[in-house]
Amino acid sequence: MEGKIIIVGATGYTGSALAKLLKQENIDCHLIGRNESELQKLANETGQSFSVCSNVSDEQSVNESLSSIANDKILGFAYCVGSIVLKSFQTTSEDFINTFNLNVTGAILFIKKLQKQLAEIVDRLFYFQQLRWIEVLICTLLSQLQKGLFKV
Repeated sequence: MEGKIIIVGATGYTGSALAKLLKQENIDCHLIGRNESELQKLANETGQSFSVCSNVSDEQSVNESLSSIANDKILGFAYCVGSIVLKSFQTTSEDFINTFNLNVTGAILFIKKLQKQLAEIVDRLFYFQQLRWIEVLICTLLSQLQKGLFKV
């Protein structure tokens, strides 16, 4: 198979498992993550290329992480980054914004940068994330709003 599958969040549980599985299937990947030493370790283990993205919510960081594969054919895209905030929103809205940026803004920035390449493979996009985080976040937020503990 010609081309690569991009795995963002490659050093996390889901991303690293996917990278190892795809290696077994002889599918070429490009690993992206924020921890260079962990990326190097995984890249050595799987024989895949990698780049560092220090902040998935920062467009410049996203662009830099994709620069080495700008001309490569993309076979798939897996966004394996994410966080679930289960603590109360009593303090500030900062936790909500940070979680939103990590879970949503990051994926949007990668898709935006890769949109031409991804247009050819719409059927092979993966968003690995526990989708219930949205439900948990909304229920917690509504509960806090009703109690007057969190202000928008």
